[in-house]
Amino acid sequence: MSNVSPLHPLTTTVVPEDQITVARVSAVLDSAFIDHQLEDDDDIYVTDVMAYPVWINLDRQSKLLMLVTYFEPEAGPISNWLEKVNELNAKIVLPQFCYREGGLWGCYWLSYDGGLNVRHFIKLLRRFAEAFRSGVEQLR
Repeated sequence: MSNVSPLHPLTTTVVPEDQITVARVSAVLDSAFIDHQLEDDDDIYVTDVMAYPVWINLDRQSKLLMLVTYFEPEAGPISNWLEKVNELNAKIVLPQFCYREGGLWGCYWLSYDGGLNVRHFIKLLRRFAEAFRSGVEQLR
């Protein structure tokens, strides 16, 4: 039995910062009907409604939720990657793009200092994934 109470996706619930845990973030995703898995390293792997999978990492010390995703080009490493990544960062606001280990990565840090607005978090998660997808399309 879980002591995490369910949230209703259409409310403007704010989860207090001292209640932000991996289980609580998972409950928020459940309330929005977003498929995800809890990984052994306490990351949340979001697979639903996303063009590319997104990992959510909870940084308790900094009170941040870090959203991360990546794309590995089928044609191999991207030529002129620095120029292309700089162009994506100049054009697309939400994810911070970088190129490492042969792939394009997107990151975003969301503060939950003072609490986490559930509606804002869910909308931001979807916008992050969509913005990253847009960046990938611009590389092709």
